[in-house]
Amino acid sequence: MDQDLIIVDDDGILLVILQKMFEKVNPELKIGTFLKGEEALMYILESNFPKPPFLMVDLFLQDISGWEILEKLDEDGRFESKVVLITSSVESGNSAQSSRFKCVSGYYEKPITLEKIRIIDQMIIGNRN
Repeated sequence: MDQDLIIVDDDGILLVILQKMFEKVNPELKIGTFLKGEEALMYILESNFPKPPFLMVDLFLQDISGWEILEKLDEDGRFESKVVLITSSVESGNSAQSSRFKCVSGYYEKPITLEKIRIIDQMIIGNRN
């Protein structure tokens, strides 16, 4: 339960690609992945993290939305980590809506490039300190 990053996306192939990209940029990173938002949410809420992990969450999952995950974490109040939202949607309102949540530190449209991974890795490193 000592993860630096938890990635939540319902695309299994993308999860593997993102994990490999993060491992290339930072081999020391401890990564957890979830295909289902509900499972990720329950894991996060039921875990006792020494330091809350950084989250990378797709906005549009098959079971619950990334927005719902953010709302439930916000309601719970115990989770004090940073979140990067990812999406394949080009709706301009999503970025503005993400600013409602103080935990959101980034919003990226797919595809997620190696440069974006490097930027997020720096956020994760900053989150540890």
